[in-house]
Amino acid sequence: MVVVTERQQGVLKLIEANEGISIKELLQLVYNSQSSLSGIMTNLVNKGLIRKAGSKRECRYYPTGVDYSVKSDITPRGVLNDELLNNLSNIEMTEEKLKDLHANLHLPRRQLAALLGISKLVLNQYMDKHEITSKKGCVSIETLA
Repeated sequence: MVVVTERQQGVLKLIEANEGISIKELLQLVYNSQSSLSGIMTNLVNKGLIRKAGSKRECRYYPTGVDYSVKSDITPRGVLNDELLNNLSNIEMTEEKLKDLHANLHLPRRQLAALLGISKLVLNQYMDKHEITSKKGCVSIETLA
């Protein structure tokens, strides 16, 4: 079964209710941003939930009748998935990455994370766990154990 976001479902319901609707007509109904709507439409076409018919200028959209389920595309602010938090708290680095970390503590965290091949979030979690702190824009290491 295909999974869609709540926003995609809203557009899909409009297409189901108005078979043969154009992008211009959809924009008048729901969206201010054509790029947002275009992205949603592309996703729905790629998932096989709608089909395009007609020329580029006179393109119309029709539902395909494929079953789908909806996942929420809104996460409450400050709430992270428990599995993600557990994975982040168990991060370990190779000796080579630890050497690179120590040798490049002068770099901003974004650059340091890119150098280590990890996300800034993972780097921050690792530095917190191992009490690696930043002082006045520079990072110093208190303990690696």
